[in-house]
Amino acid sequence: MNYDVSIFCSGNRPELWDRLYKSCQSNRLSWELIICGNQRPTFDAPSNFRFIYSSTKPSQCAEIALGACSGEFVSMVQDDYILSNGFFDILLNDYIDRKNEKNIFCGKMKRKGSLFNDIYASEIPDSPLLGYIGLMKHSFITHIGGVEREFIGTYWDMDILMRVLEDDGNIVMNNKVFVDEWHPGKRRKKSSLTRRLSCDVKFYRSLWVVSPEKVKSHKGEIYCKDATWGALSKKRLIPFTPFKEEKILTYNQGKTNKDFRN
Repeated sequence: MNYDVSIFCSGNRPELWDRLYKSCQSNRLSWELIICGNQRPTFDAPSNFRFIYSSTKPSQCAEIALGACSGEFVSMVQDDYILSNGFFDILLNDYIDRKNEKNIFCGKMKRKGSLFNDIYASEIPDSPLLGYIGLMKHSFITHIGGVEREFIGTYWDMDILMRVLEDDGNIVMNNKVFVDEWHPGKRRKKSSLTRRLSCDVKFYRSLWVVSPEKVKSHKGEIYCKDATWGALSKKRLIPFTPFKEEKILTYNQGKTNKDFRN
């Protein structure tokens, strides 16, 4: 079956998936939820829920889940999200109103019920606003290339949003919908998560941020610049590296946590 929207993510907290699934049920459009990870579901999966087993790194699991999507539109989420009522119905209406296949439509973020800070492309003042969990055409994310292979587990979604802008797309914010990020149980081990975040932040910056000492000699277009942080480039500074289909389910591709252990 082909769905209107394919919702995809990597995940290792199956105790949260039923909650994520139920938060999608208020939408009238047809949808499927695809999760890839190394922990199997703990509930009876409905027909529009698909689990794919893989013990590869989180960004690779996200790419695997994306590759399994059949919807005309796709949306990238996390397994600890709760979506507001009619989240995708409202964003799809936004798309219909604007009719631009290069638009990605995003909502706001809450954490444990409280509105969370907006997310920007970099620490540089006047950086573009990036949204949380976007709805976009499946064909467009295929066009710009999916998930970058060198990310470990975070910031790959921000890189996708930056590539949307690079390809003359638009990030359209809707203040009527939101995602609530909620951790009812144990958090991940801090050392592993901190290491992963540190690695992915550095890599993301290498893709889009010109260092302060290189700003004067940089010839490309920029969004903004700052003496402390450098300049935010409108064009990717390093070419995109896709995942390879061969053995994608079983072998890590690109960097992993092991590459950054001291």
